[in-house]
Amino acid sequence: MEYNECPVLDSEAVNREHDELVRLVNQAEYEAFMGRPARRQLLQLQHYMQQHFQQENSALTALSLPLAEQHQSDHQRLLALVERAYNSGDLDEMLEILTDQLPDAIVQHIDRFDRQAVNWLKRHQHSAA
Repeated sequence: MEYNECPVLDSEAVNREHDELVRLVNQAEYEAFMGRPARRQLLQLQHYMQQHFQQENSALTALSLPLAEQHQSDHQRLLALVERAYNSGDLDEMLEILTDQLPDAIVQHIDRFDRQAVNWLKRHQHSAA
């Protein structure tokens, strides 16, 4: 997954977190591409995603963001892809998930849900000021 594939949002902090997510996906993809088990990298990715999503979910709930439930549900979809890659005994399937399915799902999530959340938060902060 190329860094320039990741949608850029109007929040440097969120963009930095997404850059780290891309870095972790790339590490796992590289290990799998080299024919090595990527289990350690996938666990790191899963842990990072869980932590990121937990913080995000708390903020979404606290701010009563519209579509928060759908946003959180999509987090589960992303985690399920990582789990599927981790549990896969087939290197080709793992590579398919890491090179195509997961990057596409991440880009879609950021472009749809995270963009909406960042924009809503920016509007909400400006109206509260």
